[in-house]
Amino acid sequence: EKFPTMHQGLEGMVNVAQHQKDWQKTIERATIFQEKFPNLWHSYWWLGQAHKNLHQYKQAQGQFTQLADKFPAMHHGYQGLIEVAQQQQDWQQVIKHTKTLQAKFPNMWQGYWWQGHAYKNLRQYEQAEQQFSLLIEKFPQMHQGYEGMVNIAQHQGDQKVIIERATAFREKFPHMWQSYWWVGQSYKNQYQYAPAYAEFEKLIELSPRIHQGLEGLINVSQHENDWQKTAELSKQFIKQFPHMWQGYWWLGHAHKNLAEYEQAEQQFAHLMKAFPQNHYGIQGLIDTA
Repeated sequence: EKFPTMHQGLEGMVNVAQHQKDWQKTIERATIFQEKFPNLWHSYWWLGQAHKNLHQYKQAQGQFTQLADKFPAMHHGYQGLIEVAQQQQDWQQVIKHTKTLQAKFPNMWQGYWWQGHAYKNLRQYEQAEQQFSLLIEKFPQMHQGYEGMVNIAQHQGDQKVIIERATAFREKFPHMWQSYWWVGQSYKNQYQYAPAYAEFEKLIELSPRIHQGLEGLINVSQHENDWQKTAELSKQFIKQFPHMWQGYWWLGHAHKNLAEYEQAEQQFAHLMKAFPQNHYGIQGLIDTA
């Protein structure tokens, strides 16, 4: 009202709608923005993202294509097209758009990351490894290239290679927790429970404030059908991470498998009450009945 020739007021209105995840309102406001300020790139991005979130892929592609055409020096249009293709799991289109992105913006690591995962999802593992190798070569201080190589081995279910590559990741990035998770899960999948426990205990020591270490210990105890240990660890998990529904689910199942049905029902009832949008509480009660 006070500054009608400036774009910030309308931008703020769009931001509010985005924050509310009201994508229809975002579209309405971004359309007005586009009509008033057609030479600013923002509205094409906002409209594309809103249409994508509403699964209106053709309209999203149209906005991102306009963004790429009108603002070729910016990466956002190409990125938007990639995101639409990823959401549709159209991996061939992801590869097509990431090749364009790489040609125009060779210093963006995301192009190699996205293309590598697209090839992985198509089970074209050699091409995927080429992309992640390029990512390592061009961005040696970043972890994503090494992570991508682990992801390929996980996709192939090659437990030995997972451990080899996760160990290389750890040597390069010793302060990141992911390698302990990957190695622990791989040992668990090979029924090597003692080294699996050791990996998750190291993870807890390294990063005690994240849930993955305890989750890993619980995963192993479940794999062993050691429901008493699962119950003990799940209680510890709930104490440390009461905002996460999984602890109640695991504890309920442990009680059920120990034939402690009343305690199991208590956990599932609490899960249903504390997390009403989650179906696992009612599912647990049905399974226990």
